[in-house]
Amino acid sequence: MKDKIPILTVAEESNLQLKKNGRRTYNCLCPFHSENTPSFTIYSQDDPQNDRFHCFGCGADGDQINLYAMLNHLENGQAIAHLAHRIGLKGKKITRKQQLEVSRRQKDRQLEKLFKDECNSLFRFFCDLRKHVKERAEFYGEEDSLLVYYRQKETYYDYLLDGLLEGLNGETQYDDLIEVYKISKEVRKEWNILLAEHVQTYLDSME
Repeated sequence: MKDKIPILTVAEESNLQLKKNGRRTYNCLCPFHSENTPSFTIYSQDDPQNDRFHCFGCGADGDQINLYAMLNHLENGQAIAHLAHRIGLKGKKITRKQQLEVSRRQKDRQLEKLFKDECNSLFRFFCDLRKHVKERAEFYGEEDSLLVYYRQKETYYDYLLDGLLEGLNGETQYDDLIEVYKISKEVRKEWNILLAEHVQTYLDSME
């Protein structure tokens, strides 16, 4: 569809209890899985063509067409037809070009979901690393070699952690998130090697 109904309209008409969390960001309990802490986020843009939603709990993701389809248990094509009626396109068939565009956007959303899932994984890695380092400090003391190495770069790791979180919350440009993602992947790779070497050294010392 050339025009789209704002995603907030779709959400509000479905009785989602939205709370504003940012200039154009809203949160609520996810309608697609049971949870006690809101992890469902709607990104309402100035142009409804760019409206999005994402659940950090179950991974549900998409635009207002996907949201309408999922809330009403419809196929995307049916959702498009229903929403088309709402904006005065009743009786008009979806052209082959429009169908291809919908298919392309669905593939793009799938790739975007995979990317966001990987960013979530990197975010959890830094959280786990911070926890692991804290435990090492309590057990081995501040002179532990891995702990010393972490302390040297702790501020930078915090910067990457914040960058991932802001990107996932839609608070930074997508290009900035991609850059943080690339660097974070290298950091994770480095630490996986360091941790594996440390474990092996410990095992060798026990022989």
